[in-house]
Amino acid sequence: MGYDLQDAYQQLANAPSQRRRLAFSVEDQIFVWLRGMFGVSTMAAIFGQLCDLTCAWLEHQWPSVLARHFADDHLIADTSQHQALTEQHVLSEVELLPLWMDHTPNQAIWLVAAVELLGFRWDLDALRVELTPHKRDKYLAKISHLLRQAPAGQAAFVYDYKEISSLIGSLVHTCAIFTARRSRLNALYAHRNRLHPKWRGHGLHLPRDVRRELKDWAHFLQTSDLSASFDLPVHTSSHIVYSDASNEGCGVVVDGQARFWPLAKQAHEAEVDIGVMEMWALHLALQTVVALGSRDSVVSFHVDNLGVVFAARKGRSRSKLTNHCLSDLALRAMAANIVMSIVYVASADNLADAPSRGDVSAFAPLKVNLAEPWVDILGSATPNED
Repeated sequence: MGYDLQDAYQQLANAPSQRRRLAFSVEDQIFVWLRGMFGVSTMAAIFGQLCDLTCAWLEHQWPSVLARHFADDHLIADTSQHQALTEQHVLSEVELLPLWMDHTPNQAIWLVAAVELLGFRWDLDALRVELTPHKRDKYLAKISHLLRQAPAGQAAFVYDYKEISSLIGSLVHTCAIFTARRSRLNALYAHRNRLHPKWRGHGLHLPRDVRRELKDWAHFLQTSDLSASFDLPVHTSSHIVYSDASNEGCGVVVDGQARFWPLAKQAHEAEVDIGVMEMWALHLALQTVVALGSRDSVVSFHVDNLGVVFAARKGRSRSKLTNHCLSDLALRAMAANIVMSIVYVASADNLADAPSRGDVSAFAPLKVNLAEPWVDILGSATPNED
């Protein structure tokens, strides 16, 4: 077509009857896209499919190449041993496509072991991923913008749904790597729900819990080392793990061995919800398999509470106590490089049901010394059993 992407948008007819399809013919392959009413959604779809075409064409030209993209971020990997492919080779080939994008200096195509993609720097040799300084500064600037104070006597800082959503999106993006941070977004989500997308702005101060959450995120983003491992385990643990909770305490069963942890007196006085207790039981189960030597593996944990299943998958809950536990759970799993596979079972099939009520007579003793997850919150520890 002879236009870059921006010009191409202007050349597409607006009326559906004038141009219904956008097509590319590449050798013996024809790529066809049905088009809808012209707008942002259609533009995004055409753009994404153009990126698909680019990746398909590069893989067609060089069989040893793996080309992938996420939105406008492209990753080109040469799997051949000689690695003779250069960035200039790729760029010259991309420019031959019927519809191509301008190449800008800050949008390089990387063919090396360390790449920047989606705001992270990926070290393919060390299998480490790090938030780039640019993204770190960008996210900190957003937080500082929301935390700024209005001078005395002036109206409160005006912000809107879009600004809050933009910040949440940035922090959620960070959570893709630092999963333990997922539980630190509840106040922001709740505050966004008080706003409306169509309301331009509100002269409101940020609530105290939102400010506290933002300051916590700012402190985290100022950490000197914002990196994590993406060396995912390929080994599946042979441990058979069950956890459960009751009003009496928490029970864990691992490979026919069981243990009961009575809840602290403060837990009963505070009337802690059973869902929190179930999460504490899961926390004890993870500690147990780590104490038994599990590392670099996928471990299945059987629970009979769907709330625990969904909270563990999302990484956050409405309960502050559960969120505290989830955060520590994620950190411990990350430290041992364990992927937690949470499996739901009916209560009748949960082997930890009786141990959670203090009955471990049907099992061999499970001898581990663990830190009870409620100690930091409730300030009381129950005696460890040997």
